Amino acid sequence: MRSILLALVLILASLIAVAQSTNKTVAQLDQECAAEKTFTQKHPRAALLFSAIPQNENPARDHWQRVTSRNDFDSAAKNGNSTASVWIRNGAVAFVDAIFQNQFGDSKQSVEYCFRPDGTLAQLHSDLKSFHGGLRVVREIVFDDAGKPIVKTTQSFDLESGKPKKIPPDFWDFPPPIFLHVSDLPFAIRINARFLSVPRCLYGWLS
Repeated sequence: MRSILLALVLILASLIAVAQSTNKTVAQLDQECAAEKTFTQKHPRAALLFSAIPQNENPARDHWQRVTSRNDFDSAAKNGNSTASVWIRNGAVAFVDAIFQNQFGDSKQSVEYCFRPDGTLAQLHSDLKSFHGGLRVVREIVFDDAGKPIVKTTQSFDLESGKPKKIPPDFWDFPPPIFLHVSDLPFAIRINARFLSVPRCLYGWLS
């Protein structure tokens, strides 16, 4: 009996240790990604800009192009194009702020991607506004370095009132596209290699 109790205690202790380790990892990622987002807000001109005409349900299948001026970028967004702003830190893509528009014009989704220095996806925050369904769906996902979700939350609200509202069974949902690595981004090949070695102090001069 004592051996069984001891085994149960050891198992419980192991589970607690794993949970504490996960919480520490999530808290650390929260802090690091919050710092990256703060950097993007302070240095909007440091971003590389991209745009695509939405033609597919999966935005990765659309034809993304580099946009060289902020005016053209803003005009593309107003015209209903999907857009993405990309920040590079210390030679690696660190943060992507994308807006995926629907080809039918009945939904719009903002997605923030935070990447680790090794190029793996750390966190995703999405905000879907479905004009057809009258619903707003906010999702948060935290990934481990192997690409496995370790935290997932979903909240839904009435689009007009902002009050919490359950997602109906017939809701035409558009889950955020998940790019587990920087190389999976649909515009990754259009990120000029010379930007990956530019000192951070010079980023603001490039856009």
